[in-house]
Amino acid sequence: MVVSENTERLFFQSLNYPNVHIITAPNNPLGLKWQSGVNYAKKINADPLIILGSDDTLKPGFVQNAIKLLDKYDFIGLKRFYVKQSRKVFTIDYKPAMPIGGGRVYSAKALELIRWKVFNPGKNKHLDNDGFDAVVRSGGKVLLVSDVKKHGLELVALKGDWPMMNPFNRYHPNISVLCVESQVL
Repeated sequence: MVVSENTERLFFQSLNYPNVHIITAPNNPLGLKWQSGVNYAKKINADPLIILGSDDTLKPGFVQNAIKLLDKYDFIGLKRFYVKQSRKVFTIDYKPAMPIGGGRVYSAKALELIRWKVFNPGKNKHLDNDGFDAVVRSGGKVLLVSDVKKHGLELVALKGDWPMMNPFNRYHPNISVLCVESQVL
């Protein structure tokens, strides 16, 4: 079933989110789709711009806490996150000296510094670091958050048993699994 943009807009309005903007773009190349969203965010003067994947959820208070931190920083990225798969929640630390893809927060200042070029529209893979690298090169003030609970910036990636572009692999060399908790659904 194909859902029209108007149907989606009415759905979000019924949830009392009247200012949700829905845009559509081709899914290939993926960079074009993501940059199309950024271009629309520029058109509506988004501040901040928070990047999330389709499997990412933010804990309550994330946006408010991120906005407070933007008084001191231009970009916020997460080094710790949670993955919920089946009946378990994994606490993950990201090893590289860069943030994970989801939950990246760009201030209007950071976006101006990089001329709103967050994603390479010609790329189909490895998109997450272009915008972050551009902010760093431009001299923007960056905060990489490991203590997500302290900062109120918790993100949960919901991974299921369906095929996905980035399936969860607890043995991936870029992550360190700190804790595994059993959850009852």
